[in-house]
Amino acid sequence: MTVDPRHGRVRQRTLDDRPHEFPQANGSLVARRHRYGYAAGEAVFVPRDPGARAAAEDDGYAPAYAHDPDRGAADPLILADQDFTGEPVARVHLPGRRPLGLRGNRIPDA
Repeated sequence: MTVDPRHGRVRQRTLDDRPHEFPQANGSLVARRHRYGYAAGEAVFVPRDPGARAAAEDDGYAPAYAHDPDRGAADPLILADQDFTGEPVARVHLPGRRPLGLRGNRIPDA
């Protein structure tokens, strides 16, 4: 959705026909124009360098869970936002299943 408060309009456009819930964006750009959003696994954007003002919007990481149906387990992993299709930066193999509805968020240190 694009909200135009100056003219009191909201424009809705479908970007993907697959259902998503709890989408996230770079927290420093909430309510401002941004290009990237994260919806799969409710990945939360974590900036690589929180103090960098000139960093690219996607210069960070997305912690998420990857479900492995063969093992019946979900592994926490960290994806590099600028290389989503590459190998995870880190992956932790947990011994058991974690609920797929597990939610998370990031609150930067004030």
